Amino acid sequence: MRINKRLIALSLATIGCVSTAFATSVSTTSSTGDDDNVPGLWRFYGKNIHNTSYPVFESTITPQNASQLKVKWIYKTVPDGDLGVTGLGGSVTATPSVADGTVYFPDYAGNIHAVDAKTGTAKWVKNLITDYSNDPKMKGLKVAYSRTTPAIVDGMLIIGCAPTANAFEVSKNGAVLIAVNRKDGSLLWSTQLDNHPLARITQSAVVYNGTIYVGVSTSESGMELGGSVGPTPVPGTSNTYNCCSFRGSFLAVDVNTGKIKWKTYTLSVPDATQASIEKDWSKRPTGVDKSYSGASVWGSTPVIDIQRNTVYIGTGQTHNIPNKKIAGFPSNTTFPLNKIVNGNYSAAIVALDMTTGKVKWARNLGKVANSGGLDAWNSACVGPFLSSVANIGYCPNTVNTNYTDPNYNDILQTMPFSSIINVAIPNQNYNYEPFPLPNPGLNGPLAFDHDFGQGPMLVNAIKMPNGKYKDLLIAPQKSGWTRALDPDTGATIWATFEGPGGAEGGHEWGSATDSKRVYLANNNVIPGPYFTQNGSTTITGPYWSALDVSTGKILWENANPANLTGLNPFNNQPTPAPRTGAVTVTNGVVFAGARDTNGTMVAMDASNGNILWSYQTAQNAPTGKSAINSRPAVVGGTVYWGAGSLSGFFNYEPNLSHNRVYAFEIPGCQ
Repeated sequence: MRINKRLIALSLATIGCVSTAFATSVSTTSSTGDDDNVPGLWRFYGKNIHNTSYPVFESTITPQNASQLKVKWIYKTVPDGDLGVTGLGGSVTATPSVADGTVYFPDYAGNIHAVDAKTGTAKWVKNLITDYSNDPKMKGLKVAYSRTTPAIVDGMLIIGCAPTANAFEVSKNGAVLIAVNRKDGSLLWSTQLDNHPLARITQSAVVYNGTIYVGVSTSESGMELGGSVGPTPVPGTSNTYNCCSFRGSFLAVDVNTGKIKWKTYTLSVPDATQASIEKDWSKRPTGVDKSYSGASVWGSTPVIDIQRNTVYIGTGQTHNIPNKKIAGFPSNTTFPLNKIVNGNYSAAIVALDMTTGKVKWARNLGKVANSGGLDAWNSACVGPFLSSVANIGYCPNTVNTNYTDPNYNDILQTMPFSSIINVAIPNQNYNYEPFPLPNPGLNGPLAFDHDFGQGPMLVNAIKMPNGKYKDLLIAPQKSGWTRALDPDTGATIWATFEGPGGAEGGHEWGSATDSKRVYLANNNVIPGPYFTQNGSTTITGPYWSALDVSTGKILWENANPANLTGLNPFNNQPTPAPRTGAVTVTNGVVFAGARDTNGTMVAMDASNGNILWSYQTAQNAPTGKSAINSRPAVVGGTVYWGAGSLSGFFNYEPNLSHNRVYAFEIPGCQ
């Protein structure tokens, strides 16, 4: 019997929803094709290989009926009061992945969950410590937990891991990537991507044509605050760790075997020592006077461009920089604007050849529209404000080097930090970061935080103001800037300062685009009054916004309505919702969450930012507090969303661990 889907859809529309149920049982998860827009499927952190977080086939939830969203089920990751074997609790900050009626996600307790999408019951649960540690396929390596979205490919999940529960514990395990069987969670293979004792994987992988693409990150930038910076023995080895020696990298890995195809570092080293350093990180020159370190590839996910055979990534800041000449580096070079020097691909968008890993272009992007600059920072730089930090000498000092950006010499360098906190600056005149962390190193009291905490987004065939069509690479940044780059060259097409940046601030966890607008979440983590683009509203905390995709024009801005408080790390006073999570857009509705102690989830009208629906997860939290870092996956008319987080870097947020994953639906629309 032939079913007239159009007539059924029209009938459902009369009761306020258009169902996508016909497609929910259909999924293609092959590693060989571009199946990113197949309905019933959410494979990667950003939904597809373009990281748009936009499921184009979803039509059930609309601006007209989003207010009717109700809880479908609530899944408990660990028992209430149980912090799990890691001691970190059961929070879920990853985007759930969905295929074949199953929802997959990790938690901070070290568990990997496979949950029935309809009922919210567990199909299987595996723990990275208790279930995998003694598996021969781990090759003696140990892992503790994951915060990455399990990438779905064929019958596998690809998961990046952290080697230890304590981020500042040195380990021989390094950054480990694993593949598990989707059917039962059994381990298929494991690969160590980097053997640095503080290496880990925080970026969620993407898979295309039999190859996994993923970056390597580290906890080294916090070592000066939470660990030892002096010589530290690495257990199980004869090596001794010295801060700072980590180099970020990006890799291509065979999906079936875990074999590394290529590895590209984001920081170069002198040619004379290249071979020995790649064999053994401990031979690398370390310390603030020796060499560059850092440039992690830590944010959200890579982007695959099939047409150009290119993969795009964003990188983090350097942890330290050489302040004297070392072999292979020039002694009198000023760090130039919008250029990369000596292979230092830090705070940059980088385009790499998918086949070879060779860098095609890289753009170091700074704190003003067309600039770059050296973002050098580690946790020793907060020493003047946290008396417990004894390692302030490890804060990068560019004053004594020739690697300085002349654009750092602006008015903020001469203003006391306390006065900047309370300054309100109109958006249209605002071309620098108002509330960055103090850093006595960078030519004055302030450090400008402009690394990339999320991958870019690729949109195709956008009609530009001149009437021509162009592909754009959209790159939101922690500085508060969002740029559209030319995918072929990295040249800036448009640049918009959307709002305050700074430490843990600006655009961090993830953005979304439907090829009409770019939807952003701004942390504004060290808040001061911020005037919206129309000048009529003042926002004093995190908020969400939308830009025109072809011009970068700000279309709307909307603050988190909960407006709840944490504590400011500098004066211990209440401050509005400390941070925001990643966003998703579907069918005219934007979903977003906040770290506001209530764990607020909202749905907004994509056209104007008006709040259509909200839900506070703290009502179900054992501690009565919650947070949302996770972005939701919207599949088959259901919203799948993780809750909880770890405390903020400066512990100015309360315990926001929350052991729940939520599913929402519009009753009668499934």
